[in-house]
Formats: sequence, structure tokens, C-alpha cells
Amino acid sequence: MLLPVYNCAQHARASIDGILEQDYRDFEIIVVDDGSTDGSGEIVRSYRDSRVKVIRNETNLGLPLALNRGAEEATGYYFARQDADDLSSSSRFQSQVEMMDRDSTIGVTGSWWEWMDIYGETYAVSRPSLGTEDLRRILLDGGVPVPHGSMMLRRETYEALGGYDTRFWFSQDYDLWLRLNNTEWQVGIVEKLLYKLRIGPTYTPFKELCQRRYTEIALNQYLSRTRLEFEDVLGQVRTQFPECQQKVQHSEANYWSELGNAALLSLRDRSVSRMYFKRALRVRKSARALAGCFLTFGPLWLASLSVRLWRYAVRGYSFEGCEITARSPFQESAP
Repeated sequence: MLLPVYNCAQHARASIDGILEQDYRDFEIIVVDDGSTDGSGEIVRSYRDSRVKVIRNETNLGLPLALNRGAEEATGYYFARQDADDLSSSSRFQSQVEMMDRDSTIGVTGSWWEWMDIYGETYAVSRPSLGTEDLRRILLDGGVPVPHGSMMLRRETYEALGGYDTRFWFSQDYDLWLRLNNTEWQVGIVEKLLYKLRIGPTYTPFKELCQRRYTEIALNQYLSRTRLEFEDVLGQVRTQFPECQQKVQHSEANYWSELGNAALLSLRDRSVSRMYFKRALRVRKSARALAGCFLTFGPLWLASLSVRLWRYAVRGYSFEGCEITARSPFQESAP
């Protein structure tokens, strides 16, 4: 298990504890403390379990470099991934290992997953069933088939791909998926809910613009089958769009409203959706949250249709002069 940690003191212990409770017992956790400053390092180093091995980067070097460093220290035949604020079910390793043991052509496995809020409550579920063409369509559309943290890779596959491209501060998993799709390796999806993906109100236009640029570069590399050289994306975005580093107004209220929308579309549970719209209203009284709350008292079909129309209407917008796509983190792999 490769588990990079950067300033995730609130969730790191629960994440590691969940991994240690796996039904499959033959594993190690390579924790890479990537320059944390919030006490995360002290938490991960407090474990006395011999399966927990901690590496410390003195400064924050970024996720791809942390993953590559962890892979260098790992001794296993399979590399599982998990983000430090996410959770894995106790049967995850067993299920993914069994699938890969049965079929040597599978280089990467994922699974169905739950989407959870900052408090760990599920607001949506995703149950993809992907064929080769489905995977290609998702990738060409700029998406990924499963969350990065839910992946398990063969060591052989990882090494054949050359590991993570450390130039990609964001979208490094998208780049890896594209490179994988240029090989003969197959993708497996365990059709069980084995992973819980935590989404917080962390969206910023700056991050969105950087991700879009990295995604474009990765896709161009994939289509041309050529490694492209490019300048520092983070620096370019900071220079060209300084206004996009500003704090987004009402981000917390928007966060709860979007979770209310997702609960309606995925869980089709009006009570869960209503709870999120009420949270949004407690943060900020807005017409959007109020309308969403009222919709949860009506027919489910009307509420779902209204959410879809709303999302369609706001697919593109301008933020302080920056033209970006209004694709929130909740839509990366649509629940």
C-alpha cells in the first residue's frame, strides 16, 4: 500500500487503521510523509505495527514524486493506492488480489466506490462497468474510470509505464491511465463497494485551471504517442491568471448544495439531499439552496430533472475573467 500524507492530521489515523484491518494480511503500508506541517508526521510515526513503514520528505515534493519514492521502498508484487483522507473496506485487498491473480493480463484494478463528505457520510455511489471502448471514451473526455486511491497496480505494470511522471503536480493519475491505454494491459473493476472517497470544499479556480492544462498536455502526449516538453504549469497559471488564486465566495454553502444535488441523482434519497441543502442554508441563505430544499418535498422525478437542468445551465461560466468549465470535483467520475 502506497499512502502519501500531506497535512492530513484529521483523517490519517482512521485511514491507516482501516488498512490494518484488511482481511488479506500479507501487506505493508509505505507511508510517505510529504513535508507535513500539521502533525501528520507525528501521527504516522506513532504506529508500532511492523507493517507500517514511514518515509519523510523534508519539504512538500508533490504526489507523483512521493508515490515513486514509496514504490522504490515497497517489496510487494502489487501496489495498492489510497489517499490519506479516504477509507478502504476490509475486503478490498482480498478482492483486488484475487481478480489480478486470476487474470495475468490485468495490469490495474479498481472497484465501485462511495462518495463521502467531510464528516464521512455517504452522499453518492458509483458502480461503473467498463469495457475497453468505455475506458477509451472516458479518457478522451478528460475523465478517469475510478478514483486514484482505489487503484491496485502490478509492479510489472508500474515499472513498464515508468512510474508516475513527476512533472504532473495535478492529473498524474490521468496521465498514467492514458499511458496504460497505449499498452496491452487490461483494466479490471471489482464490482463491489470497496472504497470511500472523501470530497471536501477544496475547489478553487486556480486548481481547476491547472488541472485542465495538465489534462490537455497528457491527452496530447497520448494522441501523439510522444513525450512532450512543457513549462511549469503552476507558475504559468499564477502569472497569467492571478485573480484565480482568490478565495471563492460562499464555497462552503456551494459545497453543501452540490452534495444535495448529488444525493438526489445518485442515492435518489430526498431526506439525505434535504439534509445537505439545510446545511447550505445554515451557512448562507441563498435561492439555490432554498429551491433545492423545497424540491426534496416534491416528486423525485421533478427534483432529479431540476438538478440535471441546473447542471446543464452552469456548465460554463466566467470567474473573475478566467474562462473555465464549471466541473466540480463531484463530477470527475459522475455519481
